[in-house]
Amino acid sequence: MQKTPLTFITTGIIALFLLTACTEDSEETTTAVQTGETSAETKKTAAPVKKNKATAKRQRTQRPNNKNSLDPAIQKLPIMNQPVDFSTPESVEKTLMTISEAAGPQVGKKIESKMGYMMVYDLSVGHDKEKLYKKLNGKTPNEIIAMKKR
Repeated sequence: MQKTPLTFITTGIIALFLLTACTEDSEETTTAVQTGETSAETKKTAAPVKKNKATAKRQRTQRPNNKNSLDPAIQKLPIMNQPVDFSTPESVEKTLMTISEAAGPQVGKKIESKMGYMMVYDLSVGHDKEKLYKKLNGKTPNEIIAMKKR
């Protein structure tokens, strides 16, 4: 006897949560499901989207999602397209210092960060600096920064 009211109440609460979760909070868009239009018809008849000031400001101040990208002017610097010398630990420090001086400290930090990431997560390196230096020796700074995460 007590299970019947409990199931109705639980079902009602779940339905209420689903309705509130599925409804739209603004008048910016209309769904094609409600109007029965196809996607081509929706594109033709869609009303212009009204954006509030906070949304417009947020879109202006957002940075690109690609964390590996650099300023194109920095990427075109001659130092960024020259192969690095990672044959010895001393040459690694000298090369990183040269890159930081020529391209800026941001680029030096980005390369060091990428090297640290590879030390931890690259299985072919296996926490061995010598293997890391051997893997990166001869690559350009642009290639090191652009190496994809695996």
